[in-house]
Amino acid sequence: MTHAILSSRRLLAISGADALSFLQGLLSCDVRPAFDGRGVAYGALLSPQGKFMHDMFLYPAADGVLLDVDAARSEDLFARLKMYRLRSQVALEWLPENVVAIWGGAEAAGWLDPRLPEMGFRAVGNMPQGAAASEADYHRMRLMNAVPDGARDMVVDKSLLMEWGFEALHGVDFAKGCYVGQEVTARSKFRGQVRKSIYSVCIAGILPTSGTKVTQDEREVGYLASTSGGIGLALLQTEAVEAGTALLAGEVALDVALPKWLRED
Repeated sequence: MTHAILSSRRLLAISGADALSFLQGLLSCDVRPAFDGRGVAYGALLSPQGKFMHDMFLYPAADGVLLDVDAARSEDLFARLKMYRLRSQVALEWLPENVVAIWGGAEAAGWLDPRLPEMGFRAVGNMPQGAAASEADYHRMRLMNAVPDGARDMVVDKSLLMEWGFEALHGVDFAKGCYVGQEVTARSKFRGQVRKSIYSVCIAGILPTSGTKVTQDEREVGYLASTSGGIGLALLQTEAVEAGTALLAGEVALDVALPKWLRED
């Protein structure tokens, strides 16, 4: 097993009599498994216009749930949760414990990452037994599995969940009922309005930096998201990828593939 402390993550405890209904009406995923102890939930908080704002994991806790969130944007999330709370009986409290990612083995003490089995486990607190790695190692493993990571890849208040494969990653539930931004998300799925998709990209050398525009015949068709050396993610127009003409990040030609977990076969 390999493990790494994810210093880019922060833990928020949510408890109270209305915690379940509060989060169920806010987030894109079904939060009930985290509340009844069945496992981890993964989902997103959207704007009322259905645009990505925050992603998060929900872990079971004795008196509610723990939210594993992006530390860099945690205060924005906290402010939004307080705004939506109104008179609900919900308590919010930051916790000091570490978030730990564990991968590369069959079993581990922690919760199975709900996105993909290849992503391993997540845990809270002390480092487990096994080989220690860096957070950069974790993100390289993540990119090898073509899994997006919130605002590292998605554009806040602009990206749509269906462009980033959230349904296949178990981050959106179309049977749970209403939540903030639900109408736009459902429309993009059921009306076939998704014209962009996440892709895995690679080159023999080192990829340009995140945010670099991807072009085809001098026309912008997407952008590079997070990268590590010669591998990374990109959001691209599906029509451009299917055209088969070279895709360039700056002056660099990209090898492009749909993530394995998105392929119908």
